[in-house]
Amino acid sequence: MARVNTTCGIYRITNRVNGKVYIGSSKAIENRAYQHVWELNRNEHHSITLQRAWNKHGKDAFEFETVLICSPDMLLVYEQSLMDFYDSACPGKGYNISKDVTRPPVVEYSAERRKQMSLQRLGKPVHKNDPERYAKLLELAAQRRGENHHTFGKPMSEETKAKISAAKKGKPSWDRSKVEYKSMKGVPRTEAVKAKIIEAKRSKPCPYAKVTESQVIEMRQLRKLQGLSYRKLGEIFGLDKTSVGSIITGKNWPNVGGL
Repeated sequence: MARVNTTCGIYRITNRVNGKVYIGSSKAIENRAYQHVWELNRNEHHSITLQRAWNKHGKDAFEFETVLICSPDMLLVYEQSLMDFYDSACPGKGYNISKDVTRPPVVEYSAERRKQMSLQRLGKPVHKNDPERYAKLLELAAQRRGENHHTFGKPMSEETKAKISAAKKGKPSWDRSKVEYKSMKGVPRTEAVKAKIIEAKRSKPCPYAKVTESQVIEMRQLRKLQGLSYRKLGEIFGLDKTSVGSIITGKNWPNVGGL
């Protein structure tokens, strides 16, 4: 498939074997073409008819071309016009799934069809458990690294860096307006809540703790009765003196007796 310039407009994917077409629009046609090929090679394209044709005829049977250049606000208008012109949503003429560019198709499957699809998937490994497919993905990724990457040897200009920086200034890393966040800082806990927290901590000891509750009690008793140093206690229980100090003072294991 021929690559085109990064242009805003309408593109067409044509099957040279049968003349069927797929009509689409994009603000960056070259990037969209790359995405189409990437999805088709992975057998994950949203248009099942285009995917089947790709698998049957091979990538060399398809041609990608820009048919119209327009402003971003006119993309959907022209896309709809060209889809109607080519009748690309008709199974016998094209590969588009929906006749309306503004509304994706809603597919409702019958109970019988859902059961049939379920049976077809039984016994087939999922992606993460499919070593063969995973190996192919790693191979494809390796082919696009280093000198083979499309940005290799093309550093950003200072002008581009300045534009990116200006676009990000003043914008949070996530949209706070869409997140309902209420801070509990400064809100005192009731005695009932404190008791529940203590009980939960006692019933679920830390799985990463290097000592048990009985060892904590014994450590504190040795400190009280014999006055052993943190270093000596550390040698006995296999801890550093900082950890011993945190246990003795109650910073760690505050809910265990012996303080």
